[in-house]
Amino acid sequence: MWKPLLLTSYRFQCLKIVERLHLRAYRCIFAPMNLADNINNEIKTAMKAKNADRLRALRGIKSAFMLLQTSDKADSLSEDDYQKALNKLAKQRKDSLEVYVQQNREDLASVERAELLVIEEFLPEQMGEEEVRKIIE
Repeated sequence: MWKPLLLTSYRFQCLKIVERLHLRAYRCIFAPMNLADNINNEIKTAMKAKNADRLRALRGIKSAFMLLQTSDKADSLSEDDYQKALNKLAKQRKDSLEVYVQQNREDLASVERAELLVIEEFLPEQMGEEEVRKIIE
């Protein structure tokens, strides 16, 4: 009997009727996972690994996403809106990290650094100074 290939990086929806009839040809709609789904999957992974620092940061991201979804324009959210929320969270962490370093609060600074690293995993890679200069010239 033929079995469909399961892809972990893509969410797919198959017609259940066709699957029950065990037909070889059926239609799957492949859709890449959005950022919110990636965060939820990472939360599950961090919970299983019992990684408290990563879990705290991921829950903060999920909280920001949920606030975004309950806002007035929740029906028209795009990936850009989620990226803007991530950029905002990263900027907040950087600002508080500066303050903690200036006040010699290394205990709080280390927490902010860890959360910033997790947030930056989901941000697109930033261009370096040399790349920007090449584009300008």
